[in-house]
Amino acid sequence: MVPYLPLSGRILHRGSTWTNRMALGLDTTSKCSTISKEKAISDGSEFLGEGILFAIAVGATAWEYKSSNDKAIVAKAAQAEKERELLARVTALEDALARVEARQVAAVAVPSSESAKRGWF
Repeated sequence: MVPYLPLSGRILHRGSTWTNRMALGLDTTSKCSTISKEKAISDGSEFLGEGILFAIAVGATAWEYKSSNDKAIVAKAAQAEKERELLARVTALEDALARVEARQVAAVAVPSSESAKRGWF
């Protein structure tokens, strides 16, 4: 037998009795009735079992949160890399467009000798 099961059962009984008395507006300083050792062991083991299940659930939830968070960080980094690549591509296209526009402006500004000779008449 685990020695702390009766103790934890009695502590739980005192705590629930005190809470019930406080909720009802009764005197919380009076002594709490004792419970049997079997009842204390039963309550303590139930509390211990629920505590273990709760700890497992919290651990699984924390692990899942961390896993999801890690996936989100990787996805965010991939998105940032894709944005950098697109920005580099847009910059290269803008530079190419500027060169083409400069050539067109230069061609219009300086007419060639043939186009100067041609005319309507």
